[in-house]
Amino acid sequence: EHLWNSGNDGTAAASSADGILFTNEFPLSSETYAGRRAVPNDENDLKRWSEHLISCEIHSVSPGLLFVKCHSTQDPMEEKRGGIITLKHFCVPKSTLGSIWTPHNHHALSFTRQMLWQNILH
Repeated sequence: EHLWNSGNDGTAAASSADGILFTNEFPLSSETYAGRRAVPNDENDLKRWSEHLISCEIHSVSPGLLFVKCHSTQDPMEEKRGGIITLKHFCVPKSTLGSIWTPHNHHALSFTRQMLWQNILH
């Protein structure tokens, strides 16, 4: 959050957007993620994925949803570059119905909707 909320000189800057990032409560191991990304039944692809994650020092992965709400300007055609975003992060609790990506998980949908309303859409 600090990187997203500071100006070029490291001082606090007014944000030009608000963001909220939702991730799973429990991340996947890098091994599980590599297995899901690799071409099925292709040991070479699995090895490439595994080696890539290890080389990047990635030990776990959590899929996420990122929502960004830009603050309006007086000129709607004005293009903003290099703006600052105030970012909040929430872990979506896992339930017996699944995780954030389970379409029929009404608990995750309800949590996501509530956090969006309280933090971005209010």
